[in-house]
Amino acid sequence: MPGRYYIESQVLRLAFDGDTPLQDIAKLLDTALDDPTCPSRPNLLSDLRQSTSVRVRSNEEMKEAVELFVRRGDKLGTRLAVLVQPGLQYGMMRMAEAYSNLKGMQLGVFEDEPAALQWVRGVGQAGSGLPEETS
Repeated sequence: MPGRYYIESQVLRLAFDGDTPLQDIAKLLDTALDDPTCPSRPNLLSDLRQSTSVRVRSNEEMKEAVELFVRRGDKLGTRLAVLVQPGLQYGMMRMAEAYSNLKGMQLGVFEDEPAALQWVRGVGQAGSGLPEETS
Protein backbone atom coordinates (compact mmCIF):
# COMPACT_ATOMS: atom_id res chain seq x y z
CA MET A 1 0.00 0.00 0.00
CA PRO A 2 1.51 3.37 -0.98
CA GLY A 3 0.65 4.98 2.34
CA ARG A 4 1.45 5.01 6.03
CA TYR A 5 0.03 6.47 9.21
CA TYR A 6 1.38 7.99 12.40
CA ILE A 7 -0.35 8.95 15.61
CA GLU A 8 0.80 12.12 17.35
CA SER A 9 -1.24 13.05 20.42
CA GLN A 10 -4.80 13.72 19.16
CA VAL A 11 -3.71 13.89 15.51
CA LEU A 12 -3.81 10.96 13.11
CA ARG A 13 -1.41 11.58 10.23
CA LEU A 14 -1.77 9.80 6.91
CA ALA A 15 0.89 10.11 4.20
CA PHE A 16 0.62 8.87 0.62
CA ASP A 17 3.19 8.31 -2.12
CA GLY A 18 2.64 7.87 -5.84
CA ASP A 19 -0.65 6.64 -7.26
CA THR A 20 -3.14 5.90 -4.49
CA PRO A 21 -6.55 4.47 -5.38
CA LEU A 22 -9.42 5.58 -3.14
CA GLN A 23 -9.90 2.04 -1.84
CA ASP A 24 -6.30 2.07 -0.56
CA ILE A 25 -6.94 5.36 1.23
CA ALA A 26 -10.05 3.86 2.84
CA LYS A 27 -8.14 0.74 3.86
CA LEU A 28 -5.30 2.72 5.45
CA LEU A 29 -7.73 5.02 7.26
CA ASP A 30 -9.70 2.06 8.63
CA THR A 31 -6.49 0.32 9.72
CA ALA A 32 -5.33 3.46 11.53
CA LEU A 33 -8.69 4.04 13.22
CA ASP A 34 -8.73 0.40 14.39
CA ASP A 35 -5.22 0.70 15.86
CA PRO A 36 -5.53 0.38 19.66
CA THR A 37 -3.09 3.29 20.09
CA CYS A 38 -5.31 5.61 18.02
CA PRO A 39 -7.17 8.08 20.24
CA SER A 40 -10.92 8.35 20.11
CA ARG A 41 -12.11 10.75 17.37
CA PRO A 42 -8.69 12.06 16.30
CA ASN A 43 -8.29 15.09 14.08
CA LEU A 44 -6.64 14.12 10.81
CA LEU A 45 -3.74 15.43 8.76
CA SER A 46 -3.45 13.88 5.31
CA ASP A 47 -0.11 14.53 3.59
CA LEU A 48 -0.57 14.36 -0.18
CA ARG A 49 2.65 16.12 -1.19
CA GLN A 50 4.15 12.92 -2.63
CA SER A 51 0.89 11.64 -4.10
CA THR A 52 0.38 11.74 -7.84
CA SER A 53 -3.30 10.81 -7.63
CA VAL A 54 -4.70 14.23 -6.73
CA ARG A 55 -3.56 15.71 -10.03
CA VAL A 56 -5.51 13.17 -12.09
CA ARG A 57 -8.72 12.73 -10.10
CA SER A 58 -11.96 13.86 -11.70
CA ASN A 59 -14.44 16.07 -9.86
CA GLU A 60 -16.52 12.98 -9.12
CA GLU A 61 -13.51 11.16 -7.67
CA MET A 62 -12.72 14.20 -5.50
CA LYS A 63 -16.30 14.08 -4.19
CA GLU A 64 -15.92 10.34 -3.55
CA ALA A 65 -12.73 11.05 -1.58
CA VAL A 66 -14.57 13.57 0.60
CA GLU A 67 -17.43 11.10 1.09
CA LEU A 68 -14.90 8.50 2.21
CA PHE A 69 -14.06 10.71 5.21
CA VAL A 70 -17.65 11.91 5.76
CA ARG A 71 -18.82 8.26 6.10
CA ARG A 72 -16.29 7.79 8.92
CA GLY A 73 -17.25 11.04 10.63
CA ASP A 74 -18.41 9.26 13.79
CA LYS A 75 -14.83 7.98 14.25
CA LEU A 76 -13.00 11.21 13.35
CA GLY A 77 -12.50 14.53 15.07
CA THR A 78 -13.85 17.78 13.72
CA ARG A 79 -10.89 18.85 11.55
CA LEU A 80 -9.19 17.36 8.52
CA ALA A 81 -6.07 19.16 7.29
CA VAL A 82 -4.72 18.30 3.86
CA LEU A 83 -1.08 19.08 3.12
CA VAL A 84 -0.35 19.60 -0.59
CA GLN A 85 2.14 21.02 -3.05
CA PRO A 86 1.50 24.48 -4.51
CA GLY A 87 -0.25 24.71 -7.86
CA LEU A 88 -2.53 22.01 -9.22
CA GLN A 89 -2.68 19.91 -6.03
CA TYR A 90 -3.64 22.99 -4.04
CA GLY A 91 -6.34 23.99 -6.53
CA MET A 92 -7.84 20.51 -6.69
CA MET A 93 -8.00 20.23 -2.92
CA ARG A 94 -9.59 23.68 -2.59
CA MET A 95 -12.44 22.30 -4.73
CA ALA A 96 -12.68 19.34 -2.33
CA GLU A 97 -12.68 21.82 0.56
CA ALA A 98 -15.69 23.62 -0.89
CA TYR A 99 -17.54 20.33 -1.37
CA SER A 100 -16.66 19.15 2.16
CA ASN A 101 -18.17 22.33 3.61
CA LEU A 102 -21.46 21.40 1.96
CA LYS A 103 -21.23 18.04 3.72
CA GLY A 104 -20.62 19.62 7.14
CA MET A 105 -16.97 18.66 7.28
CA GLN A 106 -14.24 21.07 8.38
CA LEU A 107 -11.43 20.58 5.85
CA GLY A 108 -8.42 22.88 5.53
CA VAL A 109 -5.92 22.88 2.66
CA PHE A 110 -2.30 23.82 3.39
CA GLU A 111 1.05 24.09 1.67
CA ASP A 112 2.87 24.65 4.97
CA GLU A 113 3.21 21.74 7.42
CA PRO A 114 3.53 23.77 10.66
CA ALA A 115 0.41 25.78 9.74
CA ALA A 116 -1.50 22.56 8.95
CA LEU A 117 -0.52 21.02 12.29
CA GLN A 118 -1.44 24.18 14.17
CA TRP A 119 -4.85 24.34 12.50
CA VAL A 120 -5.65 20.64 12.88
CA ARG A 121 -4.87 20.96 16.60
CA GLY A 122 -7.54 23.65 16.84
CA VAL A 123 -5.55 26.87 16.43
CA GLY A 124 -5.59 29.18 13.42
CA GLN A 125 -7.48 29.31 10.14
CA ALA A 126 -7.48 27.09 7.09
CA GLY A 127 -5.47 28.23 4.10
CA SER A 128 -2.10 27.91 2.46
CA GLY A 129 -0.16 28.78 5.59
CA LEU A 130 1.26 31.83 3.87
CA PRO A 131 1.54 34.98 5.98
CA GLU A 132 -1.60 37.08 5.94
CA GLU A 133 -1.39 40.55 4.48
CA THR A 134 -1.42 43.40 6.94
CA SER A 135 -2.48 46.92 6.18
